[in-house]
Amino acid sequence: MADLPRRIVFSRVLALVSVLLGGVLAVVALDGDPVAQLGWVLVAAVAVAIGESFVPRMAPAVHLSTGSGLLLAPIALLDARSAVAIALLGVVGGYVVERYRAWALPTNLAVTVLPIALAGLTFEALGAGPADTGAGAAAFAAACAVFVTSSPLLFGVIVSAETGERFRVQTASVLQTARLAVLIDFGFAIGLAYLIAQAGWAGGAIAAVAAGLQLHGGSLVARANDQRLRAEALARAKTALSWGIISALLGTLDARNPNLARHSAAVARLSRRIAAELGLSEHDQDVVHTAGLLHDIGQFASADRVVVDGASPSPEDWRGIREHPRVGYELLREMTEFGPVGEIVLHHHERVDGRGYPDRLVGDEIPLASRIVHVAEAYDAMTGPGTYRTRRSSLEALKELRDHAGRQFDPAVVDALHRVLRGTDHAFRHSDEAHYRDELDVERRIVDQRMAARP
Repeated sequence: MADLPRRIVFSRVLALVSVLLGGVLAVVALDGDPVAQLGWVLVAAVAVAIGESFVPRMAPAVHLSTGSGLLLAPIALLDARSAVAIALLGVVGGYVVERYRAWALPTNLAVTVLPIALAGLTFEALGAGPADTGAGAAAFAAACAVFVTSSPLLFGVIVSAETGERFRVQTASVLQTARLAVLIDFGFAIGLAYLIAQAGWAGGAIAAVAAGLQLHGGSLVARANDQRLRAEALARAKTALSWGIISALLGTLDARNPNLARHSAAVARLSRRIAAELGLSEHDQDVVHTAGLLHDIGQFASADRVVVDGASPSPEDWRGIREHPRVGYELLREMTEFGPVGEIVLHHHERVDGRGYPDRLVGDEIPLASRIVHVAEAYDAMTGPGTYRTRRSSLEALKELRDHAGRQFDPAVVDALHRVLRGTDHAFRHSDEAHYRDELDVERRIVDQRMAARP
């Protein structure tokens, strides 16, 4: 266990503490005698164990019971302490049947035993009574609500601690998977308790049929959730593969021309700052950053004498250079994980007067993100080191941009750039120290957030 990452150790300790807390509550705070009604405890535990074999996966080898009605009913029909014993024995029995990974057992126990103990505590605190009375039914409904709320929340806490994912994202995923089962279980638990309270334990045969139907429904939910998880895993793998391809392309571009890779990093950094200054959302800032980083990825189509040797472009070279936005678009358009980045790259050399390329778009026809990248790209081309133009000062570059605002550049974007540059130092204004690997680190965090936020 010493070799495990600290967050995994913490999550497992958290699960064990939750199980222990549930046991302590059962012994200290709850009423009942499981030994006195051992027969019914064992029968119910077997039913729960069977139910544990028909559960949807929340994460690999981790389960959340669709047989919660079988766990909750004993609170009203037997007693709260017996219900905790049934939960403990049932989950362990389910593990014996399923033989899933041993490290998942504490988590499954935690999200069952402690919530059942809390539900039992609620039932007793509200004045436990027969389920066929108004007060008893209300107390039992409250107990069910406590269980179906606390169980997925506790699961989200434990898994978030283990994976490092945000609690909100993880809990939303759990609730998306379990919400139908939770509603079914809530109604089933109340109905089961009322049925047996009315018909006596002779109604157990009817209850068994109802339980079988519920478990069958649970198996269908499990199958649907398994398909969802497989699709999600495939999407994550596709995103990771696309990210790997982009990283390799940028690395190759850096090997061909380090100055061009530096330029891409500078444009990404500056584009994000301009987007923030214009009030774009965090997500849109991420998209603009990605587009800035990849805006010259189509330079693979440019001649080596320009890209590698840094020679001044000839008229023929310029024709090739004018194709690089479309080449970049073709590279990126199939990588849907990067959102509208392909379109942004395609239009980052359009002019607001319609004289740009490749599609001669006019004004607002050009995506705002493309207009941002265009200004950032032009500014760095004038002020950054290693470009094919004579290097200019920041003030000279801003004057050039202002002189062409309304024709070549969006005036609002140029003004935003001016505000961004106020108070910055020489290194930032001229991007001498910009490095594509630094922006790749930023981009990796963006990609990780996109993967984590997938439904």
